[in-house]
Amino acid sequence: AVYAGAGEFLTSTSTAHNIEVSPAEVATTTAITGASAATKGDDVTLAVQVSPAPSGGTVQFKDGSTDLGGPVTLDAEGKGSIAQSFATEGAHSITAVFSGAPGFVASTSAAHTVTVTTPAPVDVVTHTALTLPVDVKTGVAVDLWAEVKAPNGDLIPSGGEVTFKDGDTVIGTAVNVVDGAAKVHHTFATAGTHTITAEFSGAAGYLASVSQPGALEVTDPVASDVATTTVTTLPTNPPKGVAVDLIAVVSPTPAGGTVQFMDGATAIGAPVGLVDGKATLSYAFPTAGEHQITAVYSGAPGHLGSTAEVGKVTVTEVGTGPAGSSSGSLGNLFGSS
Repeated sequence: AVYAGAGEFLTSTSTAHNIEVSPAEVATTTAITGASAATKGDDVTLAVQVSPAPSGGTVQFKDGSTDLGGPVTLDAEGKGSIAQSFATEGAHSITAVFSGAPGFVASTSAAHTVTVTTPAPVDVVTHTALTLPVDVKTGVAVDLWAEVKAPNGDLIPSGGEVTFKDGDTVIGTAVNVVDGAAKVHHTFATAGTHTITAEFSGAAGYLASVSQPGALEVTDPVASDVATTTVTTLPTNPPKGVAVDLIAVVSPTPAGGTVQFMDGATAIGAPVGLVDGKATLSYAFPTAGEHQITAVYSGAPGHLGSTAEVGKVTVTEVGTGPAGSSSGSLGNLFGSS
């Protein structure tokens, strides 16, 4: 500071006083770019740009108020990024907070929404298998069964339909799959070899499949052959793992033939020979729950085959249910003509 002087006062100059001048701080903007949709558990990339590019500083990505990882160091162009996966589905509001740097003011981005969804289930390959009767006569209705299983051998849950075909001709209408099984009650009008297939339509989570063709020999009945009726007597509520009797009676009493007991489309044990028109199988159900039981009589010289109506047997866990501690009482009579 220099004094010019006045009258009797001389001029004078102050000693120097230093003032440190810093560059002016520059306002910044921070912006996020990247995926707006993600699958739960999969990484997506989120990028950030701070403008103008600061000489230093970091950016912290946030999901709401939660930090995503640690601070990200910016490159010379003011850019940075993270690879992030999300553990929960729904909309995630992502922001990026720039810390500031010498000469550059801190800033926070606008929210960037990432919508996270659960990955779609992978459809399971299925295997469809046929179960065909042994002795089939023209004019006599028989049951054709199909089972639909997953690769691990488990029956698929209920869902989808099975279409049975004789060559290219559809037998009846599409049949709903219940507990992995479907059946059609069909009467063949012509003798000869019939090539049967079963086509599963697919269902939620399960792919369609077609069975291997099955050759079914159909013959004309002899004029003197007698129609038969098979009736089952089944336990009401047998306990799992405890042997009970499954009984089938064929009328009128034939001189021969066998009965194959079925649980849905699955054969239970081996065919049982008739004694005085009666077949008895001692069987322990391996699983609890409802089982659809029927009996298929093979037929014999002079007697046509027949199939019993399906009977429902509810198997209980050991120690539960009305028959939990016994071998099961025989009841529930079912039959078909």
